[in-house]
Amino acid sequence: MIGLPDLSLDESLDSTTSNTDRSFSIISSSLGQYSSSHVKYNPSNIKILLKEQPEKYVLVDNEKVNHAKPSPCWNRFALPVVKNENNRHIVIKNFATCRSCYATYAFTYGSTKSLNSHKCVKESSSISTSPSPKSPSLNSKINRFSSEKKKTLTSLIALWICQNIRPISIVEDEGFLNIIQQCLSWNGGPFNNINGNAILPSRSTITKEINRQANDIRERLGVILRKGAKQECLAISPDL
Repeated sequence: MIGLPDLSLDESLDSTTSNTDRSFSIISSSLGQYSSSHVKYNPSNIKILLKEQPEKYVLVDNEKVNHAKPSPCWNRFALPVVKNENNRHIVIKNFATCRSCYATYAFTYGSTKSLNSHKCVKESSSISTSPSPKSPSLNSKINRFSSEKKKTLTSLIALWICQNIRPISIVEDEGFLNIIQQCLSWNGGPFNNINGNAILPSRSTITKEINRQANDIRERLGVILRKGAKQECLAISPDL
């Protein structure tokens, strides 16, 4: 059986947390410029690394589970490991990852509350949303939401990202999706059975929408500037 030692100081793998922007830059660098020994691990970049580098980052069973009274969360969770330069599998300690959606949580042994309360997005999305005899209009509700609201939602998210300098990858963040899902399900409203993944725009869709809004603003601003120049009442200062 392959030994799975925890990350130690001499292997220089620590699990410090950072904000989303820093996580993204670290991941981008690690893909081609740095070895795994330089990565600062946190829940966000572990999730992305498991998806994008499956040959190097994998999940293994937690061998330290109390088999006499195992926590039910370990049926769904595993430990993330990284394959180092010597082809050894090293556990990224103090983290656990959902086997289905790769949502990753910081945890310590004996404290699995966050793992047990995890609601897997992939598992929930696999549940059939076909209308029951009592709700024949569910499909029309989904279609109505898609046609009437999706463009507005995409536009608002793109505007929020630009105005508040948020990373585009935030639309794929587990916490953001949980907020959307909770809002949809409140009070058993008309969109209670809609999966948040079905209405949230992808990273590429948001990028296109930002470009569209930027071009629209440039065009409107160009009209104003040309009008001012034509009327000889335009002053431009590069010092803001």
